[in-house]
Amino acid sequence: GGTPFELWLYTKIGFLGGDEVHENLEAVYWLQTFIHGPFHLGLSATMFHKDKFKSEMQTIIYPKAIRFDKIKMKKYIRQVNLGYRFEDIEKDHIRLSFPRRTTYSQNAFEHSILKNRKVKTNVFKMLNVVFEEFWLNRKENGDKAGFYFSRIDFINEYLAHLKKSYPSLDIRRYVEQDPFENLMDSDVYITTIGSGGTGVDIAGLITVFNFDNVDSIQRNAQLLGRLREKEGKEMIFVQLYATNLKKHIGYKDSRDKLFEDRVLSRADVLYPG
Repeated sequence: GGTPFELWLYTKIGFLGGDEVHENLEAVYWLQTFIHGPFHLGLSATMFHKDKFKSEMQTIIYPKAIRFDKIKMKKYIRQVNLGYRFEDIEKDHIRLSFPRRTTYSQNAFEHSILKNRKVKTNVFKMLNVVFEEFWLNRKENGDKAGFYFSRIDFINEYLAHLKKSYPSLDIRRYVEQDPFENLMDSDVYITTIGSGGTGVDIAGLITVFNFDNVDSIQRNAQLLGRLREKEGKEMIFVQLYATNLKKHIGYKDSRDKLFEDRVLSRADVLYPG
């Protein structure tokens, strides 16, 4: 029946460790407020935030003067910005937000693609071409690839398409309650940034294909971090974006700035289709 602080004293715990401490920021804040442990080690590769209030909360919990953040990150990832164009955004009914909303929504964007058979066919064809170019044509035994989308129904439809196109490959979905083995044991996994883009180390992963355009610096940095250095392997991060959508261009510019100290090289290429 005591307070959290009294429980801490009673158990005589002197060390508290936490991983991915940039997540669940409010819970981390209250934990540190009540516990006041003698020593705490918090781990995070993305201790930054665009939101001023949340950034200030992080600074209160982890003052910058005592952060161990002066080690330069090793650069080993090749970043590929792959641009594509819609023939006619209005005619193809490409939507960037839901009704009565003004902010960009990747969910609305992917939903509009699924609703137009011609556009969906072209997008799936493009994804296959990119898949072959940056993974299939260079893969060796044990090499893996990962696709990231926003909507589960989009994942389901592209999963079926990819399986039909490459029946010899072990291709699986990993969202919601899907088995963790789907992410770890497949040749190719298809998931969301929320499900498979943070805090998981995927052995053999050499190429990430990201169709999800988000403006979160944490999510983008975490997704890039799924690629771990492996001697003799080229790690490739492919970001797809529409060159005739202003939001996508803005998000691309933000990612480029975020990644400039984290990648070995950057290439901007256009899909010819």
